[in-house]
Amino acid sequence: IRGHKGWIRALAVTHDGRYVVSVADDSIAKFWTMESGACVHELRGHRSAITAIDISSNGLRMITASIDTSVKLWEIQSGIELANLYEPRRGHAGALTSCKFHPEGSHFITSSEDEAIKFWELQSGRLLAALRGHEASVLEVDYFPSGRRVVSVSLDHSIRLWDVESAKELSKAAPHLGHLAAVRSCSVSPGDNVFVSGGDDNFLRVWDARMKGLVRKLISHSETITSVRFSPDGSSILSGSPDKSCRLWDLRGGLVKCWEDHRDTVSQVTFTPSNRHIVTGSWD
Repeated sequence: IRGHKGWIRALAVTHDGRYVVSVADDSIAKFWTMESGACVHELRGHRSAITAIDISSNGLRMITASIDTSVKLWEIQSGIELANLYEPRRGHAGALTSCKFHPEGSHFITSSEDEAIKFWELQSGRLLAALRGHEASVLEVDYFPSGRRVVSVSLDHSIRLWDVESAKELSKAAPHLGHLAAVRSCSVSPGDNVFVSGGDDNFLRVWDARMKGLVRKLISHSETITSVRFSPDGSSILSGSPDKSCRLWDLRGGLVKCWEDHRDTVSQVTFTPSNRHIVTGSWD
């Protein structure tokens, strides 16, 4: 499928599995049907590249984040923009890199090139807390399914766990276990017990939930890992890379399948809710 005028930055699949939503450097969010691959709807409103997207747990709403530091809330069925959640005085000072709904949908979290992570109330857009500790751009965040903790990864090579209620850092990956270069992506298992990280050292690392140790370390790609995702049933991990491949792994560390259909960097990977299909986005 082709349609964006610019690199694809993020992907999501609606909960009913009927549509793929993609966002890109052209500042447009596009809805594509899984059945035919046709673009059936476009959401416009951001003035700059859209870098991240997430769909609420009830499947009714969507948030998008941009390098212009804005976050927008959308109703999926109608495509109506419900709110512009940008708060100039208390917002981020750099481009946004990821956004995620809290599992209960009451608030959301953002990360940025300004090295900060921020919690926001969804209804009002009010800033609830700012988390600081990273020493370079925070590239992705993810909630644990319980909603009580968050994991973050950064250009500073670190992985950190945070407590949502207290907005305090819980732990940081031990240097001898962690990545040797920038960490670009993370994803928490639906089982709440492990999470995966990937980055510029070409390794996938699977961690226990409290980051006390590694469960697995995989030499997975010949180049940087740009995107990692756990499958909906928690049994598999999907990864993408500038080596133009997308790879599926089991939790024992075995390579299940490798796709090499793109002609450029595989920038984003995700599963459909049914666990039967995968979706990939590329710079091609």
